[in-house]
Amino acid sequence: VTVRSEETYKAESVMKRMNHNVYAGAGFRAGHVYGITAYAGIYFWNFNIEAGYLKPLSASERTYWITSPSVWSGTTTQTVYDFSLKDAFTGNIGYGIPAGKKFCITPNAGVMLYRIEGDCSLIDSGITSGMPSDDYGRASTYVLGGAVSVRTEYSPVKNLSLTLAPSYGFVLDKGELAKTIDEGSDLIRNWCGGLSVTAGVK
Repeated sequence: VTVRSEETYKAESVMKRMNHNVYAGAGFRAGHVYGITAYAGIYFWNFNIEAGYLKPLSASERTYWITSPSVWSGTTTQTVYDFSLKDAFTGNIGYGIPAGKKFCITPNAGVMLYRIEGDCSLIDSGITSGMPSDDYGRASTYVLGGAVSVRTEYSPVKNLSLTLAPSYGFVLDKGELAKTIDEGSDLIRNWCGGLSVTAGVK
């Protein structure tokens, strides 16, 4: 507005609370998988882009597959998969909706790449003590999942927020080995999909 001498101007506008910040946070996730999370992201004009990391706790399972039962000797040969969920990498996009001065609600959608590693071995029941007769060595596989979540933040002081984010994950794609091992275990099948809640600080 250009104001000239002896003249009066009036301008009206509606202000909207915006979210522009770079942030980092950490928390604990409970649900279909338990673990510690860390993430970082940015809000720009309320649009949110975020990358994160999940370190699962005590996510391991062993499955046995009978591969060649012997009628004559009465022994069986089993393939053993001893696997654990090592970690997961996440990426999210969302939109932050400020709710008053201290709250912000951010619906998110994204992907999670789960990394599964373990050992494959062969056990012959005819061998004393049942020790592996042939070690196949280390093996790895992956599961690509999608996720939707809603993060609610409460900021009691400047630059610090307490967060709570329920989410639902689902499987998009699996490696061939992942398809095999989850057929033998409900636990493995549920590692990478289902309901969870993450609480933490940002």
